Amino acid sequence: MILHIKKLFIDLYFKTKYYNFLYAFWDFLWWICFYTRPPFAYKISSLAINKKTKWLDKYIERNYADIIQRISNKCNINLLNNQKFKSNIWVFWGQGKAAMPPLIRACYDQLLKNNKDVILVTSTNVEDYIQLPEIIYRKVRDGRITWAHFSDIIRTTLLAKYGGLWLDATCWVSKEIPFEKFGKMPFYSANGLVSINSRSIRFWTSFKWNWSSWCMFSNAPNYNLFCFVSEMLQNIAMRECYWPDYVIQDYLIYYACRHFPQIGQDMESCKKYECKYRNQLASLMNQPYDTDVYNQLTEFDFVFKLSFRSRWKSKTKDGRQTFYGKLLSTIYNY
Repeated sequence: MILHIKKLFIDLYFKTKYYNFLYAFWDFLWWICFYTRPPFAYKISSLAINKKTKWLDKYIERNYADIIQRISNKCNINLLNNQKFKSNIWVFWGQGKAAMPPLIRACYDQLLKNNKDVILVTSTNVEDYIQLPEIIYRKVRDGRITWAHFSDIIRTTLLAKYGGLWLDATCWVSKEIPFEKFGKMPFYSANGLVSINSRSIRFWTSFKWNWSSWCMFSNAPNYNLFCFVSEMLQNIAMRECYWPDYVIQDYLIYYACRHFPQIGQDMESCKKYECKYRNQLASLMNQPYDTDVYNQLTEFDFVFKLSFRSRWKSKTKDGRQTFYGKLLSTIYNY
């Protein structure tokens, strides 16, 4: 916790320096709620994220008006409906398969077991698929852009150029991806409302629209949402001295939904195919494995978000295999 607080004060300093103190303050307050979860967290984080949204709206409309206007002028969104094409599944792990930690490797092998057309993008082959300005690679190499933010640029640029399905490397896909359900939709993302209480945190993904940036799909190239977010992220990476927000990608998606009507309608259509339990497998990872519970989760949903940085264990104190151990057992002797 002390390290988190220290990073927040560093973030507060740089966001004040390069942006604005009030914006930095509301961002700082939001993160304090995120880490401490006080009884009033939902109320305060909602206020903070609304303040951040208003400030960012003005900032990007002043500094990136050319990109916003260009997307506004495009009129080809409706042409994407009901198209059929080869649905590539994109996964990114910068160091490549050989360097994957155990959980990442288990998720990747599980994905391959049930699905075709999976493309693993790495730091060595990314230029085979997309071309990014050299300054972005340089900033990644010297640490001014994190791998997480580089991944945001890669995912939206791949989806803008090719379409298909993006999955974070930490996604557990329990079965064949049901493209027959959402494959004709111009946009899809794992979605579904989650229960909230006074200690919950308000995200950009929990207002009118709901999505998961770790699982996003477009049924054709050049979908305006991904063209907008990709171009914005690339320009932010090139122009800004400091990354404006850890999840600026979600803010940009939220902006697009509010300002480009067709994108908002496409996001609304995702509600037909919810993934209500997409976060529940992660909450069970240190629990004793239960086949019935796993089957109940996977009966309704096909994708689940995990984390390879969590302190999960393969066995309980009394020696029983956990959900984490069961997932790893697909490739390792756990």
